[in-house]
Amino acid sequence: MRRAFCITHNKSMKEKMPIGVPTPKERAELEKSYAISDAELLKNGASYEFNNKGEKILNATEDQKKEIYCDFERKAKEKVEAEKLEKLSQLISEFFKSNKVKKLDSIFITTKGGSGQSYKFHSLDGGNLNIIDTGSGYGGTADFMRKMVERGDSAIKNDKWTDSIGVDNIKQIQTDDFKNELILPDRNKI
Repeated sequence: MRRAFCITHNKSMKEKMPIGVPTPKERAELEKSYAISDAELLKNGASYEFNNKGEKILNATEDQKKEIYCDFERKAKEKVEAEKLEKLSQLISEFFKSNKVKKLDSIFITTKGGSGQSYKFHSLDGGNLNIIDTGSGYGGTADFMRKMVERGDSAIKNDKWTDSIGVDNIKQIQTDDFKNELILPDRNKI
């Protein structure tokens, strides 16, 4: 599909090659992917034409062009969103490092549209902050204590009862002593 998008804009085969000279193996892989893409498009209505230089051009149907464009646009948006999540994750990671927050330390998180809650830090994994729920409100221990009674204190040490909060849903993180805080920017403003 990527090749068809380029071809519908009348680019020659040489212009579609990556910058630099591909190795024979890379060229074979490119040719294979082009052949598969062309076959799929041809099967669904595309056609070949030749330009005045004798170069073969694949003309996708209007519906195929729209589908290709929508797919291209969707992937571009996904990339931007992934970069925003990565930026938020980096901000949290830097905050944890500068405040020496380590696994099983208490942190206080305020989520967007929600109230604050105390958690035990577990890990930061891409777009998620993995935590151990310690109950609602600062110092809230009912749920935390129930879990300790049911599973024993080793359940916490063995990293059980973890939950995840999407970093884009976090408004603010504070250290347990409330001396240090991180206010995360809105992901639309990154």
